[in-house]
Amino acid sequence: MRLAGIFTGLLLAAAGWAAPAVPSAEVPFRQGKIAIDGKPGDPGWKNAARIVLAAEPLNQRFGDYWATRPTTVLLAYDETFIYIAFLCKDDRIVTAGEKHDDALHAGDVAETFIDGTGDHRQFFEIQQNAAGLARDVNYLFTGFNNVPDEDGYLTDWNNIWDDICCDIRGLRFAGGKLADGSGWFTELAIPAPELLRRSGRRQFAPGMTLRANFVRLDCSGENRSAAVSWSPTVFGRPHRSPGRMGFLKLLPR
Repeated sequence: MRLAGIFTGLLLAAAGWAAPAVPSAEVPFRQGKIAIDGKPGDPGWKNAARIVLAAEPLNQRFGDYWATRPTTVLLAYDETFIYIAFLCKDDRIVTAGEKHDDALHAGDVAETFIDGTGDHRQFFEIQQNAAGLARDVNYLFTGFNNVPDEDGYLTDWNNIWDDICCDIRGLRFAGGKLADGSGWFTELAIPAPELLRRSGRRQFAPGMTLRANFVRLDCSGENRSAAVSWSPTVFGRPHRSPGRMGFLKLLPR
C-alpha cells in the first residue's frame, strides 16, 4: 500500500501536480417531492444546485472523450435527508456487480464521498450504477495524526480502515438508464442521523456545512481509467483524500 502511494506521488510530481483550492457549493432546501426511483423528473430536483464534473488532472488525455459525456451532480436537502443525483450522458453503459456492496467501480459508476463532521476521521463512500445497485463503505481513521498532506491525502495507511460491510441505516438509492437512451441517472438520499451521528445532531439545518466529493468513472472500451470529479484528488485515491473534499453549505429554506 505504501509503495502504491509513493508511486502515485511520483506520477503527480512528473505531471506538475499542484492541488487547487477545494470547491464549495450552496445546497438549497428542496422545493418539491423527490421520489428515489431512478427517474430524473421529480419537482424537487428543479431548484437543486448543479455541479458539472471536470476531468482529473492526470486524465486530461480524455478531455475530448468527456466533452461528449458530460456529468452533472444535483444537490438538495431537507431536515431528514441530503439528496444527491448524477446525470451521466453515455453512449455505452457498462455495469458491474450483481448485488448490494459488490465492487461496482469495475464498471461505469457514480461515487459520492461525504463527511458530516469534516475532521477526516470518518466518512462514507457510496457507489451507484445504472443497474440500480449501490455499495456503501465506511472509512475510519484510528491514528493520532489524521492531518492530510498538502494534497489532502491521508498517508498513515496503518490506521485507515475500510468497512465494506457497512450498511447505512435508512439509506435510499436508485438508478437506471435514461428513457431517451442518452445515458443514465442515479439518485441518493442520505439520512441525517447517520451522517451527523458524531456531531450529536439528528437533523440537517440551514447554515450547516458538510464535506463532500463527487466522482464518475467510465469503463467503456479502452477508457477504463477515465474519471471526472468535483474536487481533483491524488489520481485513483479519492477514498484516501478527505482533505480534498469540497464544502456544501446548506441554505435557508
